[in-house]
Amino acid sequence: MESAIGIMEGAFFVSKGEIITWINNLLQVKLHKVEQFASGCVYCQLIDILYPGKISMQKVNWKAKLEWEFVNNYKLLQQAFQKCNIKKYIEVFFFPSPLIPQ
Repeated sequence: MESAIGIMEGAFFVSKGEIITWINNLLQVKLHKVEQFASGCVYCQLIDILYPGKISMQKVNWKAKLEWEFVNNYKLLQQAFQKCNIKKYIEVFFFPSPLIPQ
């Protein structure tokens, strides 16, 4: 039987600083802000640790700086979720810039 996690669960009260410290220690990186997680690389690394081989880490765009570059990383993450039977859908919005050729 699965137990439900309520909104008063302790995990909902963890500070950003604690999360950043945990990620830095786990992945041996030096991130300073949660905004640095936006590229999706950190999430891909976490899935790779939890489910080795379910995500193709060589396909992750490590140099992604702009939102439209993040899309591929989130697609890889969604594919890994499907392989691991994780029923979480990640909506990836892509709003093309007028400067980017279509």
